[in-house]
Amino acid sequence: MKHVSDAMTLRSRLFDQLEKASLPCTTEQEKKDLLHIAIVGGGPTGVEITAELTDLTKREFPELYPDVAHHLKITVYDVADHILGMYDQQLYQHATEKMLEKGIEIQTESVIEKVERGYLHIKGKGKIPYGILLWVAGNKNVKLVEELDVKKSEGGLVRMLTDRHLRLQRNERNISAADGPIYPDVFALGDAADIESDPLPTTAEVAVQKSKYIVRQLNSATSNTQIPISESDAFKFDEKKQVTYIGQKDGIIEGAKAGPQTMTGAQAWMSWRAESFGWTRTWQVRVGIIVSTMMNSVFGRDVNRL
Repeated sequence: MKHVSDAMTLRSRLFDQLEKASLPCTTEQEKKDLLHIAIVGGGPTGVEITAELTDLTKREFPELYPDVAHHLKITVYDVADHILGMYDQQLYQHATEKMLEKGIEIQTESVIEKVERGYLHIKGKGKIPYGILLWVAGNKNVKLVEELDVKKSEGGLVRMLTDRHLRLQRNERNISAADGPIYPDVFALGDAADIESDPLPTTAEVAVQKSKYIVRQLNSATSNTQIPISESDAFKFDEKKQVTYIGQKDGIIEGAKAGPQTMTGAQAWMSWRAESFGWTRTWQVRVGIIVSTMMNSVFGRDVNRL
């Protein structure tokens, strides 16, 4: 689940499953299997997808598919012993409790041994049928990064290593007295790059801040000079609050290390919505968001509209 097209594919598949379950020839067990949504990965992405789907199952789908909507079941599988591992215990426990109250099943310590069409094979739990499978269990190595002859991290996700100015480092066997350890005009950022001795998470916020830093560096140079480099101008990550929506106007927020602050419930949800609204670039879009939010609160979301 990365692009808008992924969301549209999920939407189409979900309606297909609801239509199949509504057929008179479909047995009760087949309805349950068709409408079992398995989400592998209990991080923020998996939990927020679960939250949005839960909102639909609690409000819109019972009106559109009254005969089968009650068969919709969402299960979150995670290999860890709890979901939302990057949050403090108080917050992930709050999220877990609220999700269980909403009827979401959470299966931790679940090792997926095999996936086949319609079935998950889970160690110690056997063969589990599903109608829709969403795999949101972390990042995968990029083949290009694996093949590049540059200095890279070892163990886990393979990432190109940079200095604190985000300049790409040469492979040790390629270093010479003339070249030095750094490619002076090559920068790297995003999930495929990391700063040596100062690892950062693979989040959009890190990539955005790095991109802004590189733009400033490039703009500080002219066509006839190299980019000025000084230790005082090294990249510094400004850690933001972690926010996760858990459904039905509820959420959790954990403050940055510089200023710890936690929120749960409707307060966290309102803070998340207000911050998202502030990020919107144009007033036309902001007005549209306000109007659509008011319409949705009164009439529900128009999930049938493309």
